[in-house]
Amino acid sequence: MPYKPKPLWDRFNLFYALRVHRERLLKRALAAGGALLAAGWMIATLVRGDERPFSSGPMSIGHAMLADNCAACHTQATHFARFWKSDADKAHTLNDGCLSCHGWTIGHDTETRSAWHQLSAPHAASHPDAREPRAACSSCHAEHAGFVRLTEMDDRHCTSCHADLRPLDAGSPFARSITQFGKRKRNGDHPDFAALSRPDPGRLRFSHDTHMDVAKRPFPGIPGEPLSCDDCHRAGDSQRPWRFGLARVLGVERLPHELASAGADEVDKSGAFMQPIRYELHCAACHKLDVGSLYPIRGTPDGWVAHSTPGEIRSGIIGQLLRFLREPGEQTPPESDLEPRPAPGADGKVDTADELRYIARNAVTIERRLYDVAGGGLCTKCHAVDYRPPPRQTSSAFETPLAVIAPTSIPRRWFLHGSFSHARHKTVGPLVKAAPEPVAAAAAGCIHCHPGATTSRQSADVLLPNVDACRGCHAPAHHAGGPLLGGVSDRCVYCHTFHRPPSQEPRTSRDPSGAGLSSARLLAAESQGKGGPARESEAAATTQGALP
Repeated sequence: MPYKPKPLWDRFNLFYALRVHRERLLKRALAAGGALLAAGWMIATLVRGDERPFSSGPMSIGHAMLADNCAACHTQATHFARFWKSDADKAHTLNDGCLSCHGWTIGHDTETRSAWHQLSAPHAASHPDAREPRAACSSCHAEHAGFVRLTEMDDRHCTSCHADLRPLDAGSPFARSITQFGKRKRNGDHPDFAALSRPDPGRLRFSHDTHMDVAKRPFPGIPGEPLSCDDCHRAGDSQRPWRFGLARVLGVERLPHELASAGADEVDKSGAFMQPIRYELHCAACHKLDVGSLYPIRGTPDGWVAHSTPGEIRSGIIGQLLRFLREPGEQTPPESDLEPRPAPGADGKVDTADELRYIARNAVTIERRLYDVAGGGLCTKCHAVDYRPPPRQTSSAFETPLAVIAPTSIPRRWFLHGSFSHARHKTVGPLVKAAPEPVAAAAAGCIHCHPGATTSRQSADVLLPNVDACRGCHAPAHHAGGPLLGGVSDRCVYCHTFHRPPSQEPRTSRDPSGAGLSSARLLAAESQGKGGPARESEAAATTQGALP
């Protein structure tokens, strides 16, 4: 009998899937139970108001206090933005949460509620596209990435644009291509500092070489005491008394508070910048403004005049001469070039016209001692002075124009587009093993970064370190023919700030909406000297404060 196969329904059980298997039933029960448990847990957290289960990661160091307050950043406006906005717009929506706290500490465009890059006012006006109208804070500061610092960003955020800035016009002051600072496989392509490309704008006549070498000093000064760098240059956090100031002449440890202290806007207490150079604190012990026998009354140490403006100096001279006329016991020194005291009349009184003539002529004589270039005036040793004295026998010296002393124009800050802190570089000194012979050991750290200070003979020399000197430390660790060098971070954000500096206007001027300053007002502030090119002329007219 031939073989006849069985039908399919006899060969296979078509209802196999409907059979109950204990393993399959257990899997289904676990899956359903897990889903129900997760749903119940989420509902319970919502009821309790616990938002931690919905967090995508731990908060950064600066925002750790907001770990349990998601609503501080994720406001009502951002809850449903993901349903109709693009990724870029969704990230930009979070800017309001950032600016609600940081709006007064960073610069931003109030119209677009986004970052505004640190450009000078003319440059920002000529390049409106550089304002990044839709930039999101989270594009650079990624939150929920762990216990990190949001300000320590990767260089790629900067080089993504600065690696190729050719779209900018030819007159832009910024380098066309910068990809790295330190040395890796090749030298970094960061250009040298712009401050080194032009002479020092300071108008003060000064020679570091003369002052740091005792044998070359044209003045007696303090015998046997060589100058060190910190005799004139100290960061604002230093409280030690100065060695060669007016306090030494007066025989006191410190000057009175009103004379020795500078304004809060002149001294940076953090130690980042150098204290301003002041005659009373740094120069008076050696450069005495002593007119000697020309002063009939010694109202100041050794007949000094005040280190002040020509107008105030003239007022002080006239006051001293008038005081001399009112003191009958005082006599003009015999070696003095001053005219003698006018003789009284028959009534025992001095004629007023004679007194005025006496004061006027003698005031001119004393001013010649200060300002006359041909006669080696005291002020002309350090300052550029424009002085045209009248004839010696003039009778109207009160109409003599005041001397014009050129502003010292010592820059208070050198690196206008970068930052530098002397306080963070205090450890450079102990790392230096040797110092040049005429330099004190305490100044070894200064000379390490400013080697030209020992030989500079003119004030036009710019004694800042170049970019290669900074790369000696700020570069990946490497061996330079022996010792291990580098190892200090060379990130862009260590020296450069992306945002504009905060507004200088008081907080009381903030508009009710909390949006802060408008872009037009920011540009106006820049053009008035709060960050633009006018800032250089303003800084140049102030006394030395830095630095960067």
